[in-house]
Amino acid sequence: MKNKAAIFLNGAYPPDHSYFYIHEYKRAGDDSVIIVADGGLQFFINHEIAPDLIIGDWDSADIETVKSYPKAVTISVPSEGKDYTDTELALNWCLENGVKDITLYGGVDNSFETDQMLGNVFLMFTYKDRFNSIKMRDYCQEIVPLIDECYTGNGTEDDMLSVVPVSEHIVLSGDGLKYDPSGKTYALGQTTSLRNQLADAVFHIELKGKGILIHHF
Repeated sequence: MKNKAAIFLNGAYPPDHSYFYIHEYKRAGDDSVIIVADGGLQFFINHEIAPDLIIGDWDSADIETVKSYPKAVTISVPSEGKDYTDTELALNWCLENGVKDITLYGGVDNSFETDQMLGNVFLMFTYKDRFNSIKMRDYCQEIVPLIDECYTGNGTEDDMLSVVPVSEHIVLSGDGLKYDPSGKTYALGQTTSLRNQLADAVFHIELKGKGILIHHF
C-alpha cells in the first residue's frame, strides 16, 4: 500500500486551470493512492482519467457512472445513518489503511461555497495529529494547518505567504521572508500576519499556537 494519498473532493476545478489538477494527478500517481470523494468523480469523467478508489453515498455521483470504472475500488456508504461527510470517509479510509501523507484537491471555494471551504480547512485540524502531513492545494495556493511547529516550504521569490491566527494568539518567527516577523505576537482576528512575501526559494516558519498557513504561488 502506498503511504500517500491525493484526495479529489466534490468541489471547484476551474476549467481554465484544469492543467494544474491533471498535472497533480499525474505526479501523484507515482507514489500516491488517487481517491475520489463522490461528486469529485465529475472532474475525472471530464478529463477521461481514472482514480484508484471511489468513496461516497452517491448523492453527487451517479452509481452507474461509478460502475464504469471497474479497475477502481468502490466503497458505498448509505446516506441513511451516515455520520461522516464524504471527505471524512476518504480520510478515515486512509487512517484504516496506513496512508500517512494527505493532499486534498477541490476544497477551496471559487464560487459561493465558503461554508464547505472553511469546513475543509478546519477539518484538517481535526485530522492533523493522525497523519504525518495534511494539506490542501489548488492552482494558486497551498493551505497547511499548523500547531506549535516548524514548517519549511519551497516557492518562488515574491510568492505571497499568510498565517491566519486560529488560537487566541500566535507567536510567529521565520526566515526566507521579505518582512521578518521576529517573534511577534498576533491575536485572533488580527490581519497583520497576512500578505508577507518570500525573499528566497526556501522559507522557514516557526509557529507557537494554532494557525493556517496559506502559500500563494
